[in-house]
Parts: sequence; C-alpha cells; structure tokens
Amino acid sequence: MSKITQSAKGEECTLRHDGCRWGSGTVVFSHLDHQYAGKGMGIKATKGMDWGFYACDKCHAAYARHEVDASDVLRAVVLTQQRLIAKGLIGVK
Repeated sequence: MSKITQSAKGEECTLRHDGCRWGSGTVVFSHLDHQYAGKGMGIKATKGMDWGFYACDKCHAAYARHEVDASDVLRAVVLTQQRLIAKGLIGVK
C-alpha cells in the first residue's frame, strides 16, 4: 500500500455524492477507473500512479456503480491532489 493510499486514513470524503458519509471514518483512496479514463473493465487507469480521490464507503460504492458525474470526480481529484500537496506526498514541479 502506497503512502498516498494510506493517506486516506482520517480524511474526509472529497467526492461528496448523495448519501455521503464524509466524516465517518470509512474514507479510502479511490483510484480512477476505466469509466473516466478509457481503459478496459477491471483495469485501473493509473497503474503505477496514485490518481484518484478520497471517498467514503457510500461514495466509493456509487463511483463503482458508475452513478457519479465526471465533473464531480474531477472536482474530487483536484481537492484530493491539493491535500496530497499539503501533506508533502506529491510535489509541484
């Protein structure tokens, strides 16, 4: 498990889909999948990279069921990237 994946512990959900449990302690790092990156089913679009967002169990499930708009996913990715920069886990070059 990467430091970025581990960084989700104690975070709030950045996706905030319907029924979000943003501060419930169920937040994980959700990797971008084929739906938003044009890859095949079951293949993470970002193999070897940690591109994704923090998601509670409810939002992660909605994302897996393809119930989330791409614009909401993009917003969540940007918010998560900002948090990762603040934590020093990724850098801006």
